[in-house]
Amino acid sequence: MRIAYCTSHIAPYMASCWRALSARTDAEFHAVAWTPGIGLAPFTDALMEGVSHTFIDKGDPDTLRKSRAALEAFDPDVVVVGGWLNPAYRTLAQAKTAGARYFMSLDTPYRFTHRQRIGRYRFGRYFKSLEGVIATGERSATLARVLGFPEYRILRGMYGVNVTEWSKLHAQRTAHEGGWPKRFLYVGRLNERKGTDVLGDAYTRYRGSVSDPWPLTVCGKGPSEEAIAKVEGVDFRGFVQPHELPAIKSESAALLIPARFDPWPLVVVESCASGMPVIASSACGSTVELVREFYNGITFDVNRTDHLALAMKWMHEHHDRLPEMGARAIDMARPYASEMWAERHMQWFAGNIRP
Repeated sequence: MRIAYCTSHIAPYMASCWRALSARTDAEFHAVAWTPGIGLAPFTDALMEGVSHTFIDKGDPDTLRKSRAALEAFDPDVVVVGGWLNPAYRTLAQAKTAGARYFMSLDTPYRFTHRQRIGRYRFGRYFKSLEGVIATGERSATLARVLGFPEYRILRGMYGVNVTEWSKLHAQRTAHEGGWPKRFLYVGRLNERKGTDVLGDAYTRYRGSVSDPWPLTVCGKGPSEEAIAKVEGVDFRGFVQPHELPAIKSESAALLIPARFDPWPLVVVESCASGMPVIASSACGSTVELVREFYNGITFDVNRTDHLALAMKWMHEHHDRLPEMGARAIDMARPYASEMWAERHMQWFAGNIRP
């Protein structure tokens, strides 16, 4: 089976999934995506090593023609397009370019907005051209229903991660000199939407509540980086490339993610896969599938610096429980392994589950 993905940004987690699909003897894969190296996540094209792909510059006025040419050259059986905001990709689906079956990936949760409710009518022709929608989890599956997709056309499991590699970090963390590390970690963009201000305030409050506070490693890029770097106890690393992150995670005890809105943050899945407990706001969509209270993490109310500070203090005071919580986190992440992602997609597209 020949499968193509038309998406925007490339990312380490999707590259690992595409690589797993490309490695199968029963599949061929090709990705069409924006040229990397710009924005707040400037990954290098080395990320796509081993994956057949076509890069197109973001904003290129010739995007439609170049995307169509890439698909026709590959001659796919199935094409997955990212969402509904890219007019070129919508056109490809509606025209059934290359004679393929088209699916849409969807990570946006239902937020009860007027824009989402009218979306089923504004983009109705596009949605009807699709075989189905691949949602991240239940929050985006709810939006798919609002957009008019019947349940049998909604699939779940849009994202996956390299659980095999990430899970090795649990043993490294357990063998850490002095035992399990005593350091919090934040990885992500640094802006108001990601709750970086909440993170700084809560961390300061946590530091004042214990006699021996843990440091906080912050990795990311964005308008709030100067402010968070000045917070006492913060070890600011800036943007890090994927190959640098495992070493940083191996020296960290727990992940913090205080976002005001984040559809389905993969950093939660990757951290669970690495055997790390997670503290995340309820606005993080992936907590629905990945985080269970005091089993492998803690969730807290959006904007509540006091709640986040208390969660950090709890982890601090229950340091002896963190290795077991981390081991449980790996089990929560296993369904999202890149190999399982590839298997699901093959079974879906072969029609073995749904027509």
